[in-house]
Amino acid sequence: GRDGEPSRCTILYRVEDRQIQGYFLGGKYPDIEEAAQAARVVNAIPEGERRPLEEIADAAGVPRRKVRIVLTLLKRHGMMREHRGGEWERAAADVTTADLSRELTDYEERRALDRRKLEAMIGYSQTARCRTRLILEYFGESPPEDFRCGHCDVDTGPSLRGVPAPPAETAAPQPMPWENGDSEHEAEAFAPGDEVSHPTFGEGVVLEVRSERAEVDFGGHGVRTIRGDFLTRI
Repeated sequence: GRDGEPSRCTILYRVEDRQIQGYFLGGKYPDIEEAAQAARVVNAIPEGERRPLEEIADAAGVPRRKVRIVLTLLKRHGMMREHRGGEWERAAADVTTADLSRELTDYEERRALDRRKLEAMIGYSQTARCRTRLILEYFGESPPEDFRCGHCDVDTGPSLRGVPAPPAETAAPQPMPWENGDSEHEAEAFAPGDEVSHPTFGEGVVLEVRSERAEVDFGGHGVRTIRGDFLTRI
């Protein structure tokens, strides 16, 4: 551990968790068909009239979170207006003409990346190989074929589980990234489409993440660029 003392890491894993995590990944970002369906519903709203997000989502048959992302993208293209109270108004004759291909492709790539991360974690949990070896390979290292850490449960075997780890040399605790003033990891925890809250501007949707900052649409408070450590995921 950071204090130089021996430490143990326990994996809390169930096979059933894969289905749950897969469900959340599938419901995170809108796909092209869902975006098109939301746009068709918006087109049917009479000019000058407003509709709440929930009504648009119900009519489109698309989850509220995904519709919120689509409406926010249309707003960035100048085709929607958002009013206080969560109501939306069409600002263009035909919102289906908006080219959202770049944004939707980016979401698809993020969805694929999230799934690869999930599969990597599942593989780590179920592996019969040295767990330390898998971690090294994940971060790009190439340990020798006969590498064994001699500490993980796979290497020590069931008969040695519960035996205290050998004493380690005491080392000075290493500061974590955020203790060095580096909050980049905070913003990286967010992705476009995530719903977040801010103590001053309230709830919003992440539009883009750049280094340690995130561009967030706060509705009536407009689009703001906020440091990741000032945002809380909803």
